[in-house]
Amino acid sequence: MSGSLVVCMYKPVPVKDYIRILTRKRIPYDEIIYLLTEGYDVFIPDMNRKTASYLKKKLKEMMDLEVECKPAEYEGKVGYVFMIPKVREYFKRVVETEDST
Repeated sequence: MSGSLVVCMYKPVPVKDYIRILTRKRIPYDEIIYLLTEGYDVFIPDMNRKTASYLKKKLKEMMDLEVECKPAEYEGKVGYVFMIPKVREYFKRVVETEDST
């Protein structure tokens, strides 16, 4: 990449080999919803507060259930854990079993 230029603050600057292009990560909504409805807590590493808040809102809309998200650390990685509050999950399952009988 030597010889390449990038414009930084309206001033051409030579591009170094260590510049890394950051890509967007796709969030697997279907997989997260499946795991949450099965009773699992879902940890997503390297997520900032803004993205976690958006994901919480989106999951709440898609599932029509309350979703909690809290900052967490797992195996040395920092991120957010998403969960359905246990009491509400319990009552939801009780109502479903009563409706099926």
